[in-house]
Amino acid sequence: QALAFRTGVLLAPLWWLALIRLRREMDAMASSAVAHRMCASLQGTASDEKLALQFLNVTTEGLDAMQTATANPSRSIDDIVGSRPFLLAVGGALFCLRRRRVHRRAEAETAKAAARRAYPQDDWRFKLVRSVGEECQADRELRGLMKMKRNKFKLYDGFEPSGRMHIAQGVFKAINVNKCTKAGGTFVFWVADWFALMNDKMGGDLEKIRTVGKYLIEVWKATGMDMARVKFLWSSDEITNNAEAYWGQALDIARRSTLARIKKCCQIMGRSEDSLTAAQIMY
Repeated sequence: QALAFRTGVLLAPLWWLALIRLRREMDAMASSAVAHRMCASLQGTASDEKLALQFLNVTTEGLDAMQTATANPSRSIDDIVGSRPFLLAVGGALFCLRRRRVHRRAEAETAKAAARRAYPQDDWRFKLVRSVGEECQADRELRGLMKMKRNKFKLYDGFEPSGRMHIAQGVFKAINVNKCTKAGGTFVFWVADWFALMNDKMGGDLEKIRTVGKYLIEVWKATGMDMARVKFLWSSDEITNNAEAYWGQALDIARRSTLARIKKCCQIMGRSEDSLTAAQIMY
């Protein structure tokens, strides 16, 4: 009795909070036919909802009695802990917690199974696009994107027109682009003519750079690239047509970046930090 009394004194605030929360749970469960069936299934008779309703009613009565008992200063905590309403309330709390835990575990398993489930109508499209890359950060996200967007997703690549095309860039690129467009995507190429100029390609001659860019496009056509879902965007045209948005963002990035940090990005141009021109820093 002494141990029960001390335990009850320590746990009394927790019991009171649990009672408030349990009462809310039971009110919600009492108005839910699904909860009735869940309770009945716990008894082994899923079709017998009378047991479920009886359990809910008894537990609710226990809560009412507990609230009355705890509000009565003449009742000792030892009496409350040993009372039938208290045991019913605790049983109801444990029941609710168990059912909630089981329900959440079932939802998690269902979500995992749905993520692993193959979509036969879209699986070939996913595999086709996935075969292009050596790595994929999240296969599940890629599959979900292709299912949601279907024939509306886009793929991007860019290049500097800088000289003759080698076999990997010409033939292998055409194969991979055709895989992506066959799966329903639209492939967008950025022809970085202004960036080639800033990087001093073709001697800094913009006309030669544009001629090489057109030459590369013709090579891809000759290697069998399907141009029906392929777009080529020239950076000079896009920057000029969207000057306000582009330069506003470029200046904001420049404001937030130090010169030392910008220099560390020069490897993308194949340059060293000690020999950068002002144009290459802008690049």
